Amino acid sequence: YLAFFINAYNIANDPAAFAQASNDLFQHLLGKIDLMGVEDIIIVPDGILGFGPFEALLTEPADHRDLGSMPYLIQEHSVRLSFSATVLKKQNVQIQSNGKLLALAPFSSGSTYGNYPVLPFSADEVSRIRRSVAGKYLTGRKASKKQFREHVKQYAVLHLSTHAEAE
Repeated sequence: YLAFFINAYNIANDPAAFAQASNDLFQHLLGKIDLMGVEDIIIVPDGILGFGPFEALLTEPADHRDLGSMPYLIQEHSVRLSFSATVLKKQNVQIQSNGKLLALAPFSSGSTYGNYPVLPFSADEVSRIRRSVAGKYLTGRKASKKQFREHVKQYAVLHLSTHAEAE
């Protein structure tokens, strides 16, 4: 996906491949989340994801070459990026949580999962957010995929302090 943004011609030269890569990444990152009725999406990317233009993700497959009529995420939602929860707070973004934040930190405890190491600052990160925003906070083994799927539709704000893979 990122390779399409290296120069101004990559997308125009192969819009079908761009559409496929863009929708694949959307499905991988946000596809299982019900975004119906969600107006604002705030993304706090980590690592290489910080270079991606999330606004250009396609929310549905596009089987045509007309770039202007593709279903971009930005057409359906306001998309905002922040590079940390601390920066987001300093930007005075008002999170109307009322307990509507779900935070998961599965790698915060001493045990590892598969080849993934513990993220030593993950527990502290979640703890700092907890002081400012009410919500449901799951750490260690309690922060499982099962718990995520069970609770994700009940919360307006998601905070995932975890490892990620992209294909």
